[in-house]
Amino acid sequence: MLQSRALAAAAYGEKEFLLHIPAGQTISQAIQTQLQDAEHIRFALLSFQPGYLESGVCHTAPPDSAGKFIVKYGAGHEFGPCLLLAGDAVLGEDQYGAPLLHCHGCLVEQSTQSSFGGHLDLSRCIVGKQGLSVQVLVTADIGFVAKKDSTSQMHVFHPSIVSAEARL
Repeated sequence: MLQSRALAAAAYGEKEFLLHIPAGQTISQAIQTQLQDAEHIRFALLSFQPGYLESGVCHTAPPDSAGKFIVKYGAGHEFGPCLLLAGDAVLGEDQYGAPLLHCHGCLVEQSTQSSFGGHLDLSRCIVGKQGLSVQVLVTADIGFVAKKDSTSQMHVFHPSIVSAEARL
C-alpha cells in the first residue's frame, strides 16, 4: 500500500564553498578525495555548475516489470564528450554506514546535441579539460542515510540528526 510521508530534519548552521574538480578525474573519486579524505565531510548537498565531461553515463528508472520495486535502474546510456548541463547530488551514507553519493542530472551529447536526464553514474563521469565546479553545502547537524523505504522497497536517503561526535 502506498503511504504519504513527510521526512524532514532541521539544520542549524552550515558551511558553503565552491569545489573545483580537475580535468581527467572521475567526479566520484574527486569528491571522495577532496571532501571525505581531506576535509572529513560525510554529509553534503552538491550542485554542479555546467561543465564539459570527457565521458558520462546516465541511467533512467522505468517501472519494474516484475513488480518487485516501483522502479528499476537500467544499464545506462554512455556518452562520449558531453556537457553536464545541470546536476544535483547528495553525499551521505548507505545502510551500512559507507559513503554514498547519489546524483541526478542532465547530459548533452556534444556531437548530436541530444540531451538525456536521470541518475548519473559519477564513478564513470570523467571531467573534461576545463575542470568542473561544484557548489557544496555542508550541514552542521543533519545527514542523509539510506534506509529501506516501505513504499518503494528501495534504500533511499532519509534525513537524520547527526551529533557533533558522529560528524567527525
